[in-house]
Amino acid sequence: MITMVADDLQDYRLKGEREGNLGHLLLTGGTSPGELTSLVRRTRDNAAGAVGRGRPAHDLTPVIDGYAHDVLTRMLPPSRPHASPRAVAVPPGHLSEFRSRLVEHGQGEGSRPSAVPAERVLRRASAAVRPAASTE
Repeated sequence: MITMVADDLQDYRLKGEREGNLGHLLLTGGTSPGELTSLVRRTRDNAAGAVGRGRPAHDLTPVIDGYAHDVLTRMLPPSRPHASPRAVAVPPGHLSEFRSRLVEHGQGEGSRPSAVPAERVLRRASAAVRPAASTE
């Protein structure tokens, strides 16, 4: 899920993807930075919990934490550092700064879509990309 958020944000910035893209939904009001931040944090916590219950050969928690941290700090607009996931708000100016960075890379804002929760977009996308059945 964290990888899909990162991929969508990069595809918006680098390829100009629009319809159903989280970067586009974020900048046009279809989803909020707080909702995406909460989604990444919940996914990180769920993944770390699953790793903790298993017996992996190597501790994957630093990889999960590092990747989630990268998405939260470099790819999403900054939010209040000590806010709970449900109370995340973007400080004034940060979303416009995020928009400016994307526009600098040739990405316009396009038309405003209807509001679609980020989690629903990602669930739809992950359902479309099911792993192939093993042939072993």
